[in-house]
Amino acid sequence: MKIRWVAAVLVALALFAGEMPVVCAQDEGAAEEGEKKEKKKKKRPALKEITLVGTIAKQEKAPKKEGGEPVVTYLIEVADGAAVKLPKVKPPKKKAGEDGEAPAAINLEEYVDAKVTLVGMGMEKKKGDKTITMIKKITSVEKIEEAPEDEGAAAE
Repeated sequence: MKIRWVAAVLVALALFAGEMPVVCAQDEGAAEEGEKKEKKKKKRPALKEITLVGTIAKQEKAPKKEGGEPVVTYLIEVADGAAVKLPKVKPPKKKAGEDGEAPAAINLEEYVDAKVTLVGMGMEKKKGDKTITMIKKITSVEKIEEAPEDEGAAAE
């Protein structure tokens, strides 16, 4: 009888000891996966409204594939000499229940080589002495009408 009891205890200990490392390993694995998920999610800074005044320039790069269309990017060159790359403009989505047509997308081609005021959503980063401006979404673009110089003042 003692032998059966001792055998039962040994079997129970062997089963418990055999499952314990497996259970612990699963718990550690789940904890590591949770930590990895938390590390992957980076906090992005909130977008804020940015207003830039400058001249819009167009850049064309060679296509990546032969026979493809050239890659067109637009920049706004601001007064301090910095150039800020502008994102592609997508047409605004029509909201459900909205009557009439959705407003047309902003065509940056109309504003090339013109002095404009651009309002958009973006962020600014400081790297050393430089401030890097990134525009993520263009809200509006308006041409600035430059006043013609006085012809009378030029004649004198």
